Amino acid sequence: MRRRQHSCEEVHLTSAEPCEFVRVTLLDARDALDRARADQIAAADAVEAGRAQEAFGLVESSLGLWQAARQALDQGAQLVGLDLSTLPADLGEILPGAVESLARCLEEVRRCVGAQDWSGLSDLLRYDLDELARTWQRVLERVADHLGSHRAS
Repeated sequence: MRRRQHSCEEVHLTSAEPCEFVRVTLLDARDALDRARADQIAAADAVEAGRAQEAFGLVESSLGLWQAARQALDQGAQLVGLDLSTLPADLGEILPGAVESLARCLEEVRRCVGAQDWSGLSDLLRYDLDELARTWQRVLERVADHLGSHRAS
């Protein structure tokens, strides 16, 4: 058996600069929240129409996107050594409230499902989480912009 030799003298590896990688990831997470918003509205419609299985699938999809957005923010900040509490004043004031509101809304979703409060669940999905997604989209974009300006300076 004859072995074939490869004539590879050099391998080039390319890696993204961490700030740019995190910036792009945050913008992707922002865009993914559009899908979460659409899933939430569709889930609210399904709840109101009595299509529980469909609604639960859409809620699960939406929650996965929320989890990804939260992880992108937390892990991205950790990767680049960004202390989220030191962000510019206006963003530093918005972020803790957005994080707290997300935790509160997700707990309320769990409560509504457990109590079979379909009207409450529908309202949460259609109104509260939709507005919260808009807030999170602004936050993710602002943190991404902060990283871009921090990198440029």
